[in-house]
Amino acid sequence: MFDLPPHPLVVLGSSSAEVFDYIFGDTPLYHPMWASGWSARGMIDSADFLAAIMDPLPRDARVLLAFGMTDIQFNLPWRVRQSRFYDFAGHLAETVEGITGMAEQLRQMGFARVGAVFTSIAVPLPPTYWRQRDLAVLPPALLGQMVLDLAEALPRAGLETRSILPQIIAAPDRPVLAPRFCRKTENHHPSYIATQQMVWQAIQDLPGIPPRRAEWLTGHYPHQPYSITNWRLSGQPRPRTLR
Repeated sequence: MFDLPPHPLVVLGSSSAEVFDYIFGDTPLYHPMWASGWSARGMIDSADFLAAIMDPLPRDARVLLAFGMTDIQFNLPWRVRQSRFYDFAGHLAETVEGITGMAEQLRQMGFARVGAVFTSIAVPLPPTYWRQRDLAVLPPALLGQMVLDLAEALPRAGLETRSILPQIIAAPDRPVLAPRFCRKTENHHPSYIATQQMVWQAIQDLPGIPPRRAEWLTGHYPHQPYSITNWRLSGQPRPRTLR
């Protein structure tokens, strides 16, 4: 069995997928197709959008689906606040449906190498952080457990999944981001400087994965948001803001 030569890599997902920018940099083989606020549940009825954005890409590309954080850390507290929603298991099932539905559509389009990846988990932030965003304050460990459950549900549904979650949680009975992976300022994303090498180790054996950047970044660069709403309205993916 011989190793495949480097193939294109497409990463779809929400803003936590930015860690892949830190790993691969501005190589032409890497397609950073992530957007702030992109939820898996929102893709259940969005087959046309997925088809449109993926159609120009080579079918030999590997596709990683980096979804779940928006659904669990933002959409769920929004539903709780707006409508007293309490069917957490149903919310998780919808998230699974969204991700597995995308994977199946991509396979039907000819993308044979599709998998899921988990690089982030709920961050224990003060209640004011969420109230300022008009969200209900839910226990971080509850949200973290839902992310763990999501990562376990996808392989059972037949989707290859790579995860660093067991390595970055504070403890099995406290499934939130461990302090050493948190940023120095309040932020719902992990420190990509702290996690980039772990993410690479989790995916580097995937056949055809492009090489990582020659030298690891040692400091965060300014995050440039680009929302899924902007993408849908403009038809243009986020600008290549790689460093």
